[in-house]
Amino acid sequence: MLVAACNVRLPRLATLIKFMLGVLVWGGSAGSAGLMLEKALAEEVPRLVLSVTDRLASLRQTTVPPDIVSEYPLPSELLWEYQRAPNPRKSYVRYWTTPSGLNILRDAPADHLHHHGLMFAIGVDDVDFWAEDSRSGHQREVGKFHSGTKALSRDGQNMRMAWVTQQVEWRNSELSEVLLVENRQVMWAEIGPREGRPAVRLVLWKSELSLPPEKETARLWGRPYFGLGMRFIEAMDRTGQFFNATGAEGVKETNGSRAPWCAYRVHVGDRPVTVAMMDHPDNPRHPATWFTMVEPFAYLSATLGLHTEPISLRSGEKLNLTYGVAAWDGSIAAEEINSLYHGEFLRLCDEICRNP
Repeated sequence: MLVAACNVRLPRLATLIKFMLGVLVWGGSAGSAGLMLEKALAEEVPRLVLSVTDRLASLRQTTVPPDIVSEYPLPSELLWEYQRAPNPRKSYVRYWTTPSGLNILRDAPADHLHHHGLMFAIGVDDVDFWAEDSRSGHQREVGKFHSGTKALSRDGQNMRMAWVTQQVEWRNSELSEVLLVENRQVMWAEIGPREGRPAVRLVLWKSELSLPPEKETARLWGRPYFGLGMRFIEAMDRTGQFFNATGAEGVKETNGSRAPWCAYRVHVGDRPVTVAMMDHPDNPRHPATWFTMVEPFAYLSATLGLHTEPISLRSGEKLNLTYGVAAWDGSIAAEEINSLYHGEFLRLCDEICRNP
């Protein structure tokens, strides 16, 4: 009849009292007990829970205190999910939501099974890591996988963060040769509303590319869309509008153009959504060359322009890339994206550099 609670610290006492009174008012049934606990905990500040398995790193938020034990399912919201184990040949972000909880990423659609949410892939020597056929390469985790969460308040802004770090070997189709080594860090961040500005959720992607010890040189090449690419959900196809930091609008003006950031504004049903991808000023060949399309599906990539000018990477060299992706609920103006780019995005990138 009554849900047990153990090891409860004093700050949680009020919550438990509300819950116990609610059980008595509702008559003490198991179902009502679970409902009343959920209601009582609704006033709690949501906390982040990052669960890591060999396959996935899943970030959720919940109002359930860690010191309350219940036999009933309790509410949590999936915020972000990183596909740690190759599926089938890449690791990538497979799920990511706007501040209101709308997932905007599509994984392995039937028309392009090799499109995986938010992913990073290029060509190395004669191996294509973007496609996923019998000749394509594999991204394989080696070494230790690290993860963590934290919340902070800085300059009047409340911010929550979670991150994963992973070392990835880029191997040929037979898995017999390592062509490239990548140190990857992917960070999720949420910045609450502040001074009239809307809440925003971000993903920061940092890749350090180098050669394995036995390799002297590698040719990095691509097609117009190779780089950090994002496949949107089906509801975002066909009807949205791309625009970028230079004032260009539409696919005709933004596709193949260079700019510090490129954004996509679209309605999902009656809900306006804006997504922007940002190229860090320290990236090689900054500003990025953008790939944009809306039909037959919506896609956005930040590229190095490898389809026109490959990069030769030599032993001992490191190629460092840092990108950000931001998602808002609402139709966001270019001025707000510029503020985020020059403000919070660059500060978060500094956070990554300080805490690799």
